[in-house]
Amino acid sequence: MRKSRAQIIQQKASTFSKLKRTELDQDKTRRLSADITYFNNALQELLDDAHQLVIKNGMAALLRDLISRSTDGSEVEAIQDFLHEDAVADTAALEAVSQVKQTRLILGVDRRPELTKVKYANLSKFQPVGEDGKREVAEYKTSSSKRTVHSYVLLEWKRVDKKTDQKIKRRIMELALLMGTYSNNGFNSLKCLGFLEWNMPGQHNTYAYVFEIVDLLNVPKQDVAPTPPTPISLRSVLTLPRKPSLTERIAMSLAVAETALQMHTAGWLHKGICADAILFINTEQTSWQKSTSLGPYVAGYEFSRNSFEETETVPFDVKQALYWHPAIRDFNQRSNNLFAKNMTSTL
Repeated sequence: MRKSRAQIIQQKASTFSKLKRTELDQDKTRRLSADITYFNNALQELLDDAHQLVIKNGMAALLRDLISRSTDGSEVEAIQDFLHEDAVADTAALEAVSQVKQTRLILGVDRRPELTKVKYANLSKFQPVGEDGKREVAEYKTSSSKRTVHSYVLLEWKRVDKKTDQKIKRRIMELALLMGTYSNNGFNSLKCLGFLEWNMPGQHNTYAYVFEIVDLLNVPKQDVAPTPPTPISLRSVLTLPRKPSLTERIAMSLAVAETALQMHTAGWLHKGICADAILFINTEQTSWQKSTSLGPYVAGYEFSRNSFEETETVPFDVKQALYWHPAIRDFNQRSNNLFAKNMTSTL
């Protein structure tokens, strides 16, 4: 049977020549994209500032939606080519979330989150009780080729049933790795250094996320400060003499909403935002009473999960239940009325 001209050309084409043509096509596509961007920006400059801002915000919303829908790292990389400050609003936040989304997608193919496990030898002065949501400050030692730094970290514990240990452990490792890539661009959360694993006799194992309280890369001193930083939750802040002003409340709300938006765009859900999960950090130089406290930071990741996974069974807690959607509150089957009993202790 006589072969067609197309079949002959395809048969003679080597793998190298195919790759070369593919690379040339990609270069042409990039140049075309750059040309379109240039002419589009030139046209936008003819508009007034208000209309330019509307277009930039629209582009930001479009690209954010594309990032959240992307299912492949190459798709995210292609979207990143459009992140230019002169064409898109909030470029820094979009760049940050696109990097986190890429990391999450890579985890589905190249699963190596074991790198996020923290060594117990580097930690001291903590009690691994393993209660869900319990936080404590521990001393932390990290070494590099240049110096050794003693500082403090925040441990956030989580107890896991051994029946689901492997599944939840994988989730913990992936989330620790993701939170280690967070930057300050929209992710108002403490940087995660990794996780701890504490195997226990009985039906449960315990894990802890290890969060950086002090910037370990830029800490000026090599010795640990005499007074450890103190994390304080928003719920505790509301009981102090100095209450948050209206401006501070709005800023807190924006920070939490921005963090949730970034997480959802990256394909991860928090599943536990409440007053106890919003932290401020008091140090020797900063305090809430002096309006110099560091924060707010979103914490409370013990039930956080990938957007494609099922939610864990969350133990009933009055303080958190008040933040649940009314459809999942089972008030009628509980002997106590949540609102009547706990109104004084809630937001």
